[in-house]
Amino acid sequence: MVPKRRQPKLALLGLLCLILGGSGLYLAYQSISATEEILVAARSIAAGQVLGPADVKSVPVIIGAQLAAVPVDYPITGSVALTDIGLGEPIVAAALGSPATGRIGLVRLAVVIAVGLAPVEAISEGGSVSLFGPDGEMITATVASPPERLLDAAHDRFDVLLPLSEAPLLAQWLANETVLVTIP
Repeated sequence: MVPKRRQPKLALLGLLCLILGGSGLYLAYQSISATEEILVAARSIAAGQVLGPADVKSVPVIIGAQLAAVPVDYPITGSVALTDIGLGEPIVAAALGSPATGRIGLVRLAVVIAVGLAPVEAISEGGSVSLFGPDGEMITATVASPPERLLDAAHDRFDVLLPLSEAPLLAQWLANETVLVTIP
């Protein structure tokens, strides 16, 4: 009886398959367990409150989660909450405004709007604009920065100053892309 000869090439092929399979499993695990740090409310935040470092904390979330939360390096200190933010809720950029320096009760808010929905040639810093929502409701604001075309060439951006009480409504219109701008 002749002993069977082992095939070293097949043994190496089997070992290679085992290593590749293990590497694939490791990469799959890493892709579903990779995390990113975002900011959440460390306590309940009322609309109109100026945020400080103690008002937020960072938490890890799985990268695949579809959250619109701001990353941990977002400049949060000094921002004004435009809406109530509950304990542990993610902080989203649309819920934040900048306090208007030297003007109590006013907030500076960026208006990003599709080209053609605002008469940008007629808008000038210090002038007034009327912003209309989907139901025809109007907010009057003061232009705080000259309009500029964004790099995508599909949107214009300018800042406005408006009362804190009206900022959440305008932020909602902007988030839903349902705002129209005119010159009064």
